[in-house]
Amino acid sequence: MADFSERIASAGERDACILDVDSLVDAMQGIVPGSDDAELQSIALKINDIIQDECQLHKKILVPRLYTKIRRRTGLQSTTALQIIEYLEKHHLIKDNSTLLKSTLLENGRRKIIYQEITRFPGIYFNLLKSRTGSGSKVLEHHVSILAEFGFIFEETMNGKRCFFPATASRQDTWFHYFFQLDTARKIIDVLLQPGNDHVEMQEISRRSGLAYPLVVYHMTKLLNKNVVVFQETVEHRVYGLSKEFSEFVKRMVDLVG
Repeated sequence: MADFSERIASAGERDACILDVDSLVDAMQGIVPGSDDAELQSIALKINDIIQDECQLHKKILVPRLYTKIRRRTGLQSTTALQIIEYLEKHHLIKDNSTLLKSTLLENGRRKIIYQEITRFPGIYFNLLKSRTGSGSKVLEHHVSILAEFGFIFEETMNGKRCFFPATASRQDTWFHYFFQLDTARKIIDVLLQPGNDHVEMQEISRRSGLAYPLVVYHMTKLLNKNVVVFQETVEHRVYGLSKEFSEFVKRMVDLVG
């Protein structure tokens, strides 16, 4: 199925569309049985017109009113109309009792800048995001809440800080950010970040970091499990270095704070 944040219809008779009609047609193939593509497209365009009217005439989408209009103008069964509305809400294309639509969400200049910063720097924490975007706390809170509600971003709390990730971020990104901020793990990472320290023995990591050897062993196990650190067997020893993926993550973080 199409990516709703990217595929907004824009050609021919669909110049005025605020929904991704093609994707809605795809979805309705499992909702409206016995209809061909032409019929489904006609229904999808009618639903688009209804939603556009709601935004222009009433300035707000109300699901009960939307349901009544879909039933009246498309002739669909009650259950089918409800399934279509559930689909639109599930994919964050509409929101009950709201003037917001996912297709126009980033038209707000401030919200777009905030989203771009989160996309550029996955894991950026609240205060730094506030600083980089020049936003007050209340303004930023408002916009990140909307972005989260509509599925653009998600939030994690790490070391007591609120961190924001784009919806496309992998779970690995969140773990990388967690270990980057964890004090003990950071001391190990700092040793391995030094030039020429891509093949370091565990005892040497303990010595250079000032951490007790058992503590290094404990945290290295976690770092290995989450692909922060990788190891290589030599004839006499096992040596450690940062993974390629984590090294790239660190470069992004350096750009962020630098």
